[in-house]
Amino acid sequence: MYKYIIKFFQFYPHILAILLLTSCNGSIDITSPTGSNSISSGASTAPGTPGLTADLSGVQIGNAFLTGNGGPFADLSANEELGLWVEDPKGGLFLVGATSSDMLETHAGRDIVVTHFNADGTVDWYRHYGTTSLANNTGDERPYYGTTDNDGNLIIFGDTSSSLVGTRDSTDVFSIEVSRTDGTVTWVKQLEQTYSANATADNVIGGDRVGDRIFILGKVNGSYINAGGGLNDIFIHEFDLEGNRVSSTQMNNNLIQAGAAGGAETPTAIVALSDGIVVTGISREDFASATGAGTYNYFVIKTDFSYNWQWSFTFGEDEPVAFGITDGNNFTLRALAKDSSDNIYLGGHASGSGGLAFLENAPSNASVILSLTSAGAARWGRQFGAVTSGAAPFIANNANDEIYELKVTDDGVFFAGHTQGDLFDNDANTANTNIITGLLNKDTGAVIWGDQLGTAKYAGAYFAPANQSNHERPTDIIVTNGKLLMLGYTQGTVADTNAGNKDFLYLSYDKLTGVLDAL
Repeated sequence: MYKYIIKFFQFYPHILAILLLTSCNGSIDITSPTGSNSISSGASTAPGTPGLTADLSGVQIGNAFLTGNGGPFADLSANEELGLWVEDPKGGLFLVGATSSDMLETHAGRDIVVTHFNADGTVDWYRHYGTTSLANNTGDERPYYGTTDNDGNLIIFGDTSSSLVGTRDSTDVFSIEVSRTDGTVTWVKQLEQTYSANATADNVIGGDRVGDRIFILGKVNGSYINAGGGLNDIFIHEFDLEGNRVSSTQMNNNLIQAGAAGGAETPTAIVALSDGIVVTGISREDFASATGAGTYNYFVIKTDFSYNWQWSFTFGEDEPVAFGITDGNNFTLRALAKDSSDNIYLGGHASGSGGLAFLENAPSNASVILSLTSAGAARWGRQFGAVTSGAAPFIANNANDEIYELKVTDDGVFFAGHTQGDLFDNDANTANTNIITGLLNKDTGAVIWGDQLGTAKYAGAYFAPANQSNHERPTDIIVTNGKLLMLGYTQGTVADTNAGNKDFLYLSYDKLTGVLDAL
């Protein structure tokens, strides 16, 4: 067991990607956190080589990472989640997450933690920014998007309920830059009350980047940029690589498809293409099409970079006929991705049989991936329903499964989600959720491989016997060095004994075969 502890210690930490914020047109320099959480002071190896040059084996940040067991963290008794990968263009990888445990400092609510891996897979540094490092950290800081500047420094976007810089509304958008060398905060910026002078809740959903333009998506529950158009409105902010806000829009009664009605809109994802922005979400009104009956349905919208409408449709109302969808009303849209040709990929789940089927009969929720051109035309659709799940690599589809992470490379469409039953492996307890992942052909939607953290394939082999005893969910995936890296959390015991409620979990697969790397 000690070899695993040693390997855990070698491979994992977490450090915080900092927080504090300043108004949209101001910045503040922050001194480095008190105390050193640095494992090494050297630069990452292989500068100029993006990502990793070595494997990053599977790790659960559980009891082996507590001080009493020889690990670096003092407390992991609460939740470690909201994780995302960010590739270091100079070699290496950032893991950005959030914790409500006293990992290294006393936490305020959710604190950001960040780990930087060297290109060879070893840990360079990690930090936790709690109430000691951030004197004004009194609430939650949640990371939802990360990228790097031209020098490889990490930039994080999210929302906060702390007055880290200036006076907050209910929640504010913030951005932070962290040095890739040691995690020192370079700057922090916050869209606080000098920007939105009312008590709005500005919740970040995600972001994407094209060139040096960063687009951040979220929802707001009041008048923000313009007069509010309903209970919730969608906002988009464009930032440059220094965290300066360049432009913004609020999609309300004045900024929706002609003839449509404003209501409660909740966005789910955003991608930035070469010629515009694509946003997905759900609305209770005819927000994107003006053709339906005003029920809650998921939509897809494309605008140009000035936020002018290009095209849109709503599932269950006017989605492209070429998909062959029988009934789109039951579709739930979670994930959005793009490829190098600006093709668009949607992920989620749908149920229904007979006249209520989506693409295939599926009494329970069955995963769905769809592909569109940048002009909004259907390319192909795939549902893990009665037909598709009847052939390898599936073994069955007897319970709910859904997709909420997508990444597209020249190799195909990589997906991640969860299942409550047998899909690519057995699950002995359908009250649990197992992580699922796999690869589809990006031009046809054909399933190339699929994997599930089930009970037959892995228990007693890669993982201890009788594990998979509680929920596992993915939060992000990235493709680097011939590997698909899975990041998520578990509420049970997978690779280590659970240290609290939710533990960070990351796994490494061969990207073309789906073979899971051993611990």
